[in-house]
Amino acid sequence: MKKFLFLFLLAFTLSAFASVKDEIITVFEVVKIKNDKRAETLFYYENNWKQLRVLALEKDYIHSFELFETKADEKADFDVVLITRYKNKKQFDKSEERFQELIKQRGELKLLNDLKPSEFRQNLFVKIGKSNLMTKKNSQNKSSVKCNSSNLKFFDFLVGNWSEKGTSGKKKIKKNLEGCGTQEIWELEGFNAVLLRSYNEQTKKWYLTFTAHNLTPQIWEGRFENGNWYFYRDWELNGKPRKSRTYWKKTSNKSFERIVEQLNDDGKTWRLHVKSSYEKSN
Repeated sequence: MKKFLFLFLLAFTLSAFASVKDEIITVFEVVKIKNDKRAETLFYYENNWKQLRVLALEKDYIHSFELFETKADEKADFDVVLITRYKNKKQFDKSEERFQELIKQRGELKLLNDLKPSEFRQNLFVKIGKSNLMTKKNSQNKSSVKCNSSNLKFFDFLVGNWSEKGTSGKKKIKKNLEGCGTQEIWELEGFNAVLLRSYNEQTKKWYLTFTAHNLTPQIWEGRFENGNWYFYRDWELNGKPRKSRTYWKKTSNKSFERIVEQLNDDGKTWRLHVKSSYEKSN
């Protein structure tokens, strides 16, 4: 189990640090679900831990965060890994004070039912690590990070502040990871979310992770088809396998559409699920 967890944390660390200029400090929290209370545990982290980090991200208190859900087995006796990254030691040193501020701002703890956190989850351990991969001492390696290819510029048209047509929804989209990725903050009607899009140089594919306030985190794999990047995800509904895909389409210099489709039962054709239109705002 220790070897598995070490490799797991190492993979997350390397993927996060591959294109980072400053020294990043990462906090890993490893959690085990107690008494089969998965619903209570995920609700607790989705509506407390994650929401605090969404606020922290907006205020530039943290670099990024991830909530990884799995199922404990004989090789790895844990169910949830919580990852919070800080841009540097200065930001990390202020984290406790800043999170106390955000906790007061959000108010009381949100729970699914009357069960207390100690009744449904156990914190196994916390690990803090850092990376020197792109510090000034070895900045000569910076030339290996090439974020100016056409693939890496494909989603540049999304960068900016956007308003959803017909609603009060807004999106803030910016580049990150030295220009090798994009980050989206969604503030829609009754729906907040964070979307992170990153490029894998080895597979030559884009990937995105999506986390909303009332959903478990999702990972979508990109495929370049018919001149556009489509992102695919497999999931289940009532035990039946489903497949979705999403993509973005530029409609003008100041507008774009996001389309979500679901695969029909014939396994060949797609039906429209969601279509949202956005216009650039100040």
